[in-house]
Amino acid sequence: MSDAVSQARSTWQNVQDALASLAGIYLQAFNLYRPLCDPSQENPICRLIHSIPEAEQICNANRMHQMEMALQTEETVFFSCEANLHMFAIPIILPQGQPRTLQGGKIYYTYSEFAEFQERASRLGLDPNQLLQAVQQTQFGNSASLRETARLIQILGQALIENTTMRKKFEEHAGSLKTLMRIFAELSPLSSRTALFEGVLNALGVLYSVRSAAVLVDDPNNRGTLGVQGAFGKLRHLLMDQHLPRTGLIEQILETGDPITSEVASEILKIGLPKETGTIHLFALKSGEKTVGSLLLMDTPLTPEEIQTIDTFVRQISPLLENFDLHDRLGNQ
Repeated sequence: MSDAVSQARSTWQNVQDALASLAGIYLQAFNLYRPLCDPSQENPICRLIHSIPEAEQICNANRMHQMEMALQTEETVFFSCEANLHMFAIPIILPQGQPRTLQGGKIYYTYSEFAEFQERASRLGLDPNQLLQAVQQTQFGNSASLRETARLIQILGQALIENTTMRKKFEEHAGSLKTLMRIFAELSPLSSRTALFEGVLNALGVLYSVRSAAVLVDDPNNRGTLGVQGAFGKLRHLLMDQHLPRTGLIEQILETGDPITSEVASEILKIGLPKETGTIHLFALKSGEKTVGSLLLMDTPLTPEEIQTIDTFVRQISPLLENFDLHDRLGNQ
């Protein structure tokens, strides 16, 4: 094996370990169908299954089939394994050389999924006591969080495997992702929207040298506008007094939920921003599936990778906003 390939595998192992640890799930890269490196955060239930040749053969056949489907469709495949664990297979299509896949997940959504597997486990020869100990160490989650995690990992994995010569750029990108994931963990316990928005703005402001930024949310006193509930940077005091109309780019981000970048002066002026604003980036803020506002970054140069990273980070905030909304509704009853 060449030094370059060896170093690339070592780099992916390090990043894979870090991401799997932060996300709390299993992750492994495959060179076509062969493991590219050791698994990260392997599920203890799977260790038990793999200790029995017949059970391991069934498991591997299913995983190889799902990897084949991902490569054929060139889309991420979500599936359940023999143990009812939820997983994903991400295709990495290279301009040259063999295609690769990233497998991850191995989580339960509900305890009943494990209970159903228990009935089959004895036929596979698994020790019931060891199985109960293993499930206590197994991650539980939900479909939405698993899909967002897969999306984030796809961005990072594609960047690494596609061009190892861009290692320095990749490591900076990976560092930003890891930093934002740590920040998200710190934001989760916050008890108010104000504290959450301030944390988001300060983190992005420092990490990406943001000139000015604001969080825009529905104004309950004026349904035709979005009010500013937090601001950062040079224009902070000016932005705090703004109420932007639900028109043009604002209306577009609320309808599509996709990141928007614009340098068109007429579009920027139409939504009420200062005429000296040169560039804006808009990211959708969601409460569950509903878009309730937008993160606005002004005059801040961002690469396509950085835009994807910030969009992924902002999407992670959705369940926090949903919890605040639920708390408000319960308080009003």
